[in-house]
This record gives sequence, C-alpha cells and structure tokens, in this order.
Amino acid sequence: TLAGDPKQSIYRWRGGDVKEFMNLLANESPFFCDKNIINLNNNYRSSREIVNFNNSLFKHISELYADNSDLLQILNFPKQNHSDDEKGYLSLNFYEKNNKTDIDLFYNIKILSNINDLIKRGYSYKDICIIVRKKKEGVKIGDYLTENKIPIISSEVLNLSSSPDINLILNLIRFHIEQSDFNKINLCKSLCELNFINQLKEDFLIDVLEKDFQDIKKHITIDDFNLELKQLNRVSTYEALEYIIDEFKILSTFYISRYYDYRHYNCFWV
Repeated sequence: TLAGDPKQSIYRWRGGDVKEFMNLLANESPFFCDKNIINLNNNYRSSREIVNFNNSLFKHISELYADNSDLLQILNFPKQNHSDDEKGYLSLNFYEKNNKTDIDLFYNIKILSNINDLIKRGYSYKDICIIVRKKKEGVKIGDYLTENKIPIISSEVLNLSSSPDINLILNLIRFHIEQSDFNKINLCKSLCELNFINQLKEDFLIDVLEKDFQDIKKHITIDDFNLELKQLNRVSTYEALEYIIDEFKILSTFYISRYYDYRHYNCFWV
C-alpha cells in the first residue's frame, strides 16, 4: 500500500519527487499487482478552519497558475473534508520587505503576543506548542520567551547544561580544583548571570583577575553567604553539593534530583 498526496511531495521531504507520485496515478502499476486507487478525502487530524484554509489556499494558487496543467494536476488533488465540527483557529503574519525590525525579533515579538493573547482567552501554557523548522530557531525563541517570564519546556531546557544554576556549581567545582584565571572568569560569569554580583558585569570581570575567592565573596549579594572552599574537601561529594546549593540558595527540586542522579555516576573530585 502506498499512501500519500502529490501536494506533500512539493516540499521535497526526504527527497520526495512529485513526478513519481503523478506517474503512479497516470501509468500502469510498476509492481506485481493491480492498481487500485482509493481517494482518502476525510481529514481526521485537523480542525475545520485549518482544512478549509488549505483547500482555499491551493484553490487560490491553482487560479494564479491556471495555464500550468502539470501544477493544476497536483493542486487539485483531492479536496479535503473535515471529519468533525471543531472550529480550530488559524492566523498568518507576514514579514514585509520594508520592515526595519530584525526578522528574528519580529518572530519573537509575534509569538509572545500570540501567547499572551491565548492566556487572556483562558488557555494554559500547557495547551500551547511552538513548532519550528530548525533547532536553532527554537533555541532563539525559547531564550526570548524565558527572558519575558514565559515558562517553557524544551529539549534544551531539560538539558542540565542549560541551567545557570548547574553551570554555577560546575564552574565553582572547576575553580576549586584548579584556580586558574580561565576557571575564575567562568565562575564569575555564572555569578553575574544569576545576578549575585553588585557590580556591572564588564567591570567585575576585569577586576577579578587580581582577586582571590575571598575577595570575590565580598561582591556576592546573597544574605549570610559564607561558602568556604576548604569545606568541600571535608565532606562527601553529595554533602558538598548540598553545601553549595544551600549557600547559594539555588536550584529547583527538579534540577536537584537530576543533578544528584548525575553526581551518583560522575564524581568531580576525590
């Protein structure tokens, strides 16, 4: 059984060639069996508005290219019917050539606006899914939504390395093992990212090159912060992680659990 639609192959997904599909319809079967064509006109996946939009779109395109007989065979094959009366919703936003806004920022602003509109209309964040063509596009959108206090779940967010809290712990451990300028700068970048420093990031990163950890601690804004690196040598790995987490007052329960699991199989120091 071969199932498909010539219109789908115009996107060249996995090397699809629309001519192959059209030849199957027009010519004799190339297989050792008789050809039996069944039109699957009912769409059971999409709501009414989306099905109607697709039908209207391909009809409009076919009218624009009415003199192209090959294209008409593809676009007019076949019209879809919606399977239920659920309305659905569809909205298109176009980026005009004379738009002076950066195209990535344009997409981000539109997506944030749509999300806020959906929340106002009674939907929950868990009801919303954003689909992108490329992973890097999803990362940019995810970063923008996070900056604007929109909670998101993605493959990037679920990575331990994507957590600023986790990166702070790792950078602190690396600095404790080897107090090089490189490790010191990475530690201080993490402190700045989490807003633990009472100084401009650029100025602070320049100043710390001549400072040790005791001097760095003086710039940390956490109440009653008094982490001692020597204490990390006196306790187990598990207790050391708890000590760091308690002093910095960081990490959600989710990340604590995942990080402890990770720690169980990957010890950072002896």
